[in-house]
Order: sequence, then structure tokens, then C-alpha cells
Amino acid sequence: MSRSGSVLFIILSFPVFLFPQLGDIHGVLTDSSNGERLSFVSVQIAGTTRGTTTNTNGFYMLAGLAPGTYEIIFSSLSFQRRTVTVQLPAGASKTVNVRLLPDDVQMTEVVINAERAGKMKDLSASMHVLDPEELTKIPVAVQGDLLRAVQVLPGIVTTSDVSAKYYVRGGSGDQNLILFDHMKIYNPFHAFGVFSVFDPDLINSTEVFTGAFPAEFGNRLSSVINVTTRGGNTMRLAGTAEVNSMFSKLQLEGPLNKNVSAIGHYRRSMFKDAFNTFLKSDVPLSFYDGFGKVTVETDNNVRYTAEYFFSGDDVAGKTASDATYQWRSESYTVSVSSLASDRLYFHSMVYSSRFVTKRDINNNALISDASSEIKEIGIKSFFTKYADDQSQYHFGFDFSVPEYLNTLRNSANLPVVFESASLDLSAWLRYEYTQERFKYDIGAHIAPALAKEYGFSMSVIQPRVNLSYAVQDDLFAKLSYGRVTQNAITLNNEEDVVSLFESWVSLPNGIRASTSDHYVVGMEYRYQPLSNMTVQTYYKKYSSLSLYNRNKTSLADPDYVAGDGYSYGLEGFLRHKEDWYELLMTYTLGWTNVTADNITYPPRYDRRHTINLAGMVSPLENVEVTARWEIGSGLPFSQTTGFYDRINVVDPFRETYDKATGKPIATLGEKNAARMPWYHRLDLGAHYTYRYSATTKAKIGINIINAYDKRNILYYDRYSEQTVYLLPFYPSFTARVEF
Repeated sequence: MSRSGSVLFIILSFPVFLFPQLGDIHGVLTDSSNGERLSFVSVQIAGTTRGTTTNTNGFYMLAGLAPGTYEIIFSSLSFQRRTVTVQLPAGASKTVNVRLLPDDVQMTEVVINAERAGKMKDLSASMHVLDPEELTKIPVAVQGDLLRAVQVLPGIVTTSDVSAKYYVRGGSGDQNLILFDHMKIYNPFHAFGVFSVFDPDLINSTEVFTGAFPAEFGNRLSSVINVTTRGGNTMRLAGTAEVNSMFSKLQLEGPLNKNVSAIGHYRRSMFKDAFNTFLKSDVPLSFYDGFGKVTVETDNNVRYTAEYFFSGDDVAGKTASDATYQWRSESYTVSVSSLASDRLYFHSMVYSSRFVTKRDINNNALISDASSEIKEIGIKSFFTKYADDQSQYHFGFDFSVPEYLNTLRNSANLPVVFESASLDLSAWLRYEYTQERFKYDIGAHIAPALAKEYGFSMSVIQPRVNLSYAVQDDLFAKLSYGRVTQNAITLNNEEDVVSLFESWVSLPNGIRASTSDHYVVGMEYRYQPLSNMTVQTYYKKYSSLSLYNRNKTSLADPDYVAGDGYSYGLEGFLRHKEDWYELLMTYTLGWTNVTADNITYPPRYDRRHTINLAGMVSPLENVEVTARWEIGSGLPFSQTTGFYDRINVVDPFRETYDKATGKPIATLGEKNAARMPWYHRLDLGAHYTYRYSATTKAKIGINIINAYDKRNILYYDRYSEQTVYLLPFYPSFTARVEF
């Protein structure tokens, strides 16, 4: 080589020696007892501030590392901390899969520590993560339930003991997005809403966003519940059998071969007397649900899944003149997730879902036949790009074709048919970065279908911002903002005490999508490793609300009316954990007003004060005692100002009506201007576990709802002048075997 060539080679090679090639460490975290992937596990490089958390598929990546030896610490509540030494060559991408050993001491808090919640919890003031064990710790009428457990979180309000339906920060019930392995669930309730279709034994993790949610979520105004299911035991055949006061269930799971596992679940109602206690009536009700999932995991961490979920409810009439109701849901999905390149991780899925509800009137002249059907097929993909500076780029898309078909009659007995099909496309982009004490999560949710109505405005490219600043090592200030839109609504009446028939429709062309802006400011103080407190304030502006016109009396009247509104409030959260007991306290102070048809009013779910106190104590080995006390100020209602007789004119030429009295109809005062009395209730639970072996155990338990038998008012019947009360003192029992 010539002298000039040698000099050129040295010059070109100098940056390689001065800046060595960076490498990556990545892998999958699993439970050593059953092979289940672990989400939201903390992954930290010892002696540094470098770290990350696993995603919902249990995958992690530490990118941009110089060559050398690293001590990697893997930690999570309910699992023993593990440290792994990794030798990383220059420019290498090294796979380090780790199995964590479950801790003998089970953690039981309702909302988990930030260490388990991951980066998004550090950023968002409105995110909570629930473990499957935590769903069973709140005393309920039967089995632990997801939608019952979330009711202890700040900002979430319910209006009835007999329904798990919930309202978030002043939003209506149809403004909550519920995802089951990223599939939209339109009817998440069983038995008039007594509990949900999600069995806790199927759940791996649950993320709850009560406002300003990340960019990948859209088309709902108020909240997101994102449920990730388990993949099934990869180590051995396992199962659960349970019977309680309302239903029985059986779940089996295990490996089919080296790289394939499966899980199957079926649940069915049994004892109708329990439903009669809830519903204050002899209702011939039955329900069922099932779930099946097959998971294939290759040696290089590529994961394939195929799953099927179905549920159904039936209400038969007690007499030949009573209406019957039927609900059916089913969903299919096939997905794949893997590291596509050195630093690009993806999760892609094809899905299909269908929801049908029907009402047959039989010989009932007071109502009409009705049906509603939703069919949707789509494809969705998530991507994460990891960069050298610890930043992450999240992007993806959701492309689906929803079809809606609704047939019903309105209050004026006019036939109404809503039929629509559209292309629903959304995309998102998020940038996540940590810089010393600052953490940023900035992105946008893009809804191209709204461009025709709004142009390229903030309603089409919807900004989402989450910022966090560590004032001290244990004190964090948080700021969140997000704009969200919604173009699918239900036709039900939020004033109904229990809604038997709900139909979804897509807003037609020319009707503006509902739009809301979320503003959240909060502080979090982590005063102990397992104890923390948060305070946050929120303001939610509904600049546009598209509502179904329930006052339509002629074909010329519009199907929808425009409205607007706002909600704001203050929320507090305190959790304190010691070795033998745990306490949780949440408080919500909120105001909500909606304006429609030139009337401004608080909706029926506008509860001013909500307090939840929950506790757990283990007085003896294998014994758990739980309690929850809830108190809430009265819900609004419209007072009766008088009655008039409405005569049903069938044939004015052959019949005389001069002596007819007709049917009494109430006249109402100012809408929702009065308030019910305050509500409060104490629930208790006790459970004993007997362990036959390391893998087999039996559990028996009792839950007591309304322990001191408080007579809380559900509603007052204007015509019979009878007061209908919520649940009285109600004990329930459960027994289960796990093997």
C-alpha cells in the first residue's frame, strides 16, 4: 500500500477506534412457573440510569450500548429480582431471554407500583395498570371482575349496584373504548351489566387510561381499557374449576408440543336466584362465554397467536306477553410479533368481530321489535423503533370496515332504520424520550376519514402530549393534553336506570364527529417503595357532541342533534403498603354539564363527590380479609311537577272518548335539577387457601355486599309511587380448585 493510501486508511479508520460500534441487548421475560410472558417488567443496567420496561408481549430492548460487560437487573412486583451478567461485543445484537421466579409473598394492591407500570405510567397522570391477581381483591357479589375493580380508581363513576357500567370524567357510557387483545368489544357486560365478560383468569395485564391517552388509541372520547390475555401454560397441563353463587366455569391450558401452547375457557350461568336478588324481579336470565387461544413461539422469539372469543345472554319472558332479549358477541384474531430488524419490533394482527342484539316483543303492545348488528373486519399493526439515545419511535395503523344495521321504532312509533358501512382508517406516531429529569411522549393520532368534514385540522391530526419532570427522586410533576374524536355512538337513553337494548351507529356524512380536548396536570409522590400518592386536576371540553334525537316526532325531524359540554374536577389517590396490611383511598370531585336542544343540564351520572376506601389484611397464613367502603353524593334527576291523561285514539269515528281517562303521563320540571340522597355501602370479603402441593390448591371464600344493609335509592317510580332500592345485605360464596 502506498504511503498516501495508508494515511487515508488511518484517517477513515480513526472514527471506528474513537467511537466504537454500539450494540443492543434484547429478549423476552417469562414466568418460570408457567412460561407466561411478563409485561411491564423493569429492566435496568446496574449503576446507571439506563433502563426500559417490557411491552405487553414481554419484549424489551436496551439499544445503543458500547461493548463491554453489563449487569442487567430484572425486577417486578410478585417476582424475585434477578441480575444477569451480559458480555456485549462491539456492534453485536445479543438476545438475553430471562425467566423470573415468582415471589412467595404475593402483592395484592389494586393499582400497582410504578416499577411495574412502565414508562407510560411515569409520564401519564391518568394511567393505571392492574394485575390479574389484583382484580380478585375487591369484594364483589361473586367472582372478582375487571369492570368492578376499575370502579375504585379516581375519575370513574357508576350509577347502580346492579350494573358494572361506568362513566369516566363526565363522559357517557358509550365513550369508553374497551380492547380485548386489541379487538374492540362493543358489549362488555353480562346479565344487564352485573359483571363483565372478561374472566380474570384469562388476563395477563390491563391498562386503564382515564384521559389524554396515547396516540395509538382513538374513536372514543373518555377512556381506554386495554386488556391483554394470557398465552397459556407452556410448562405443564394446568386448569381451574370454579363454582359460585351465579355461575360455574372450567379452564384448561398447557403445551401441545415444544413451541406450542393453548388455553381454553368456558363459563355458564347456573343459579338464577342470585340474579333475581340483583334485579329485584324474577327474571329468566342465562348467559355464557368462552375463549380459546393457541400460541406458537419459535426459538428466535417470533410469536404467532390465533384466538376466538364468544359470549351470549338471553332473557326470556315470564309470560307469553313479555318481550325477550338476546345478545351475541364473537371475535377472531390472528397475530404475529417479532423483531423485524435489529431495532424494529412489530406486532400485526388481522381481526374480525360481530355483535348482535335483538328484542322480540311477542304480544307486548307497549314496545316494538328491534335489532342491532355490528360486523367489522380489519388489520392493525404496531411498530417500535429503538434508537441509540434511548428514545423510541412508536407508529402504526388500523384499517377496518365496520358495518352497522339497526331497525327500531322511536317514541313516536315511527320506524327507524340505520344502515351504514365505511372504511375506517387511523394511524399514529409517538416519540418517547428521556433526558435527565425530563420525560417526553409526544405524538399524534391521525383520522383521515374526518378530513372531508374538518380539513387537515387538529380534529384530523389529533395531538397527544405527555410530559413528566422529576422535581426530586421521589416527586414527579406531570402534564398531559390530548384531542380525541368519536364517530360511533349508541342510541340508548342515558337516563335509563338499566338499559336492556343498546344499538351502535356510525355517524353519517354531514354529521360532525364528537370532539373533546383533555387537559390534565398532576403530581405524584412515592414516599415508600410500595406506597405513593397522587393529586391531579383535569378539564375536558366537548367542543362538539353529536347526539341521537330522542324527541323526534315526525319524519322531517333530524335523526341527530348537536350539543357541547364540559367537565372538570380534582382527583386524589393514596396507597400505603406494609408487610401485613394495605390501604387504598381515592377521591374524586367533579362537575359535568351538557348542552343539547338549547338546554344545559348535568347528566344523570354527574356525581359531585366519590370516595373509595379499600383495605386488605392477612391475619393468618393463607387467609385474606378484604373490605371496601364507598360513599358518593346524590345523582341528579328530574322532579315530577304534575300529571296529565293521554288518551290513545285508535278509531276516532267509531269510538267515543268523552268519558275516557287515558293513561297518566308525568310532567317534569327542570332537567336533572334535583339530587338523590347520598349513597354509601360497605363490602367485605374473606378467603382461605389450602395448598395440596406446589401446583394444586383449593380456595373457598365469602363476599358480603352492603354489610350494614344501607337502603340506597335506585329510583323512585313516579306512577306507582314506590321507591326502588339498590342491593340489600347480600352474601355470596365461591369455591375453586387450581391444578
